[in-house]
Amino acid sequence: MYIVDVIPLIKILRPNPQILTYFSANAIKSGGLVKISLRNKKINALVFNCQKMEQKTKIQLKKFTDFQIKPVEKIVSFKPVITEKQMKLLFWIAEYYFAPLGIVAKIFLAKHFSVEDKKFKIKKLIITPKNKSLIFAPFKNLKSIIIEDESNELYQSWGRKPYYNVKNIATELAKIHRAKLIFKTTLPSIESYYYSRSSHKKYELEIEKSKIDSQSKIESFLVDMREELKRGNSSIISLELQEKIKKSEKSILYISRRGTNTFILCRECGYVAMCKNCDVPLVYHADKAKMKLVCHHCGREEIAPVICPNCKSIKIKYFGAGTQKVETEIKRLFPEKNTFRLDSDISSDFNTQQQIIRGFQNSKNAVLVGAQMLFGKNLNADLGAIVSVETILNLPDFYSAERVFQIINKIRNMSQKTFLIQSYNPESPAIVNALANNFAEFYNNEIKARRTFGYPPFSQIIKLQFAHKNPENARNEAKIIFEKIKTQKNNLKITDEQLEILGPVPAFIPRKNGLYHWNIVLKSKIKDVQLRNRLLVTIPPKWEIIIDPQTLL
Repeated sequence: MYIVDVIPLIKILRPNPQILTYFSANAIKSGGLVKISLRNKKINALVFNCQKMEQKTKIQLKKFTDFQIKPVEKIVSFKPVITEKQMKLLFWIAEYYFAPLGIVAKIFLAKHFSVEDKKFKIKKLIITPKNKSLIFAPFKNLKSIIIEDESNELYQSWGRKPYYNVKNIATELAKIHRAKLIFKTTLPSIESYYYSRSSHKKYELEIEKSKIDSQSKIESFLVDMREELKRGNSSIISLELQEKIKKSEKSILYISRRGTNTFILCRECGYVAMCKNCDVPLVYHADKAKMKLVCHHCGREEIAPVICPNCKSIKIKYFGAGTQKVETEIKRLFPEKNTFRLDSDISSDFNTQQQIIRGFQNSKNAVLVGAQMLFGKNLNADLGAIVSVETILNLPDFYSAERVFQIINKIRNMSQKTFLIQSYNPESPAIVNALANNFAEFYNNEIKARRTFGYPPFSQIIKLQFAHKNPENARNEAKIIFEKIKTQKNNLKITDEQLEILGPVPAFIPRKNGLYHWNIVLKSKIKDVQLRNRLLVTIPPKWEIIIDPQTLL
């Protein structure tokens, strides 16, 4: 008879036991797969440990346990489906991201990697945003791990919980294999650059000088859009950009918003069309079928009003600009150009995206308008231009300036001859330093500000989110949990230097999908993950805990 400790492949909320004990007539190797009975259901479980049960052990179990150990229902696989090194990584991810062990185990098994596959005997692993799932593969003995394009936001997982970052996992994987870890990039993230220069550096950072050198050969222009208005040009396309598009065979234009206009307003009474489910303005979209207002958060659609629903005035004004409006304006200004648009409104699936990209690449005298979807597609053109980046630059988030710097760098990398950026805030350090290719100056300013306010890399950010359909219930719950965290902090003797608690406050978008959202933000300098997790166990299951969020909004 054997005692078998297993990880059930279901969500078991912390702090409940994540490993359960069963018995088996057969020995099963660690990493094997079995079927067990739990909560009157038959579920799969991953074997963590198996040991022979001696007679003495049987007596002790009967004497000291108040529950009956059940038998394993079925052995699905005697052979390990994950390796010992994968098991170590699995446990680390669950602890670091405060996630149920079974849910993390399912991530490894969902990839359907074979432990016996010879391709996993390689010594050198190269990770890109496209093959990032290889981080969970059963490698035998890695000597080096290379993360390409390390500042790419696609390394952050948002598809399923836990929300993990591949770069963080790669750091631990390198420790497990005692492998060399290298981050490659044309422009490093602030945190990666900081850690690569620290005395306790976790990896080497390789900056590709070739692309930086090629950028210096590109003509760069900055257009102050405030001056455009003074010149009588009310178009979202400046006169200088119009001239550059006219002279370029191919142009790529970036704007940070989808849609035609960001919101509509009645100039008579001040009415703004808002989503009934979310506290955000509806975005105006114009298509061939109808003029509509769309919420980019819950997907709600309404027919765009011709007159004000509030005061019946006809003085409806459309403000802001999105990809649709830029596309419309380019077609008006340059009817001879082949104009394409690449955003999730018209190209949400891969095949449609590829069709649009091929159309742009195969066309002469072409313009491609897009937002975030432009990145990671290996696009290039004579002219690369940023129509507007204001919506990102003005967000109240400590990552905003870095994102703008990265966007400017990415669009300029697509430019073969000319790069241009339009802005109503041309004095912004992010814009000025990006145009001057002065990462050092930008980094020094950013790291100084983050040190002053205690943001990463000088702390770990943990965002706690709660949502309820009743606004009072949401507010009261947030206040209660805030006090519980403070009490637990004192009980664990965690100092103010180790932990700063911000909030509770309504979320940047207070109401979304009919629910009122409240946030509490923790700035943690706690080195011991287990101590940090003893603090987090006070957070009820109905709250969402996000470790290292990519935004505080």
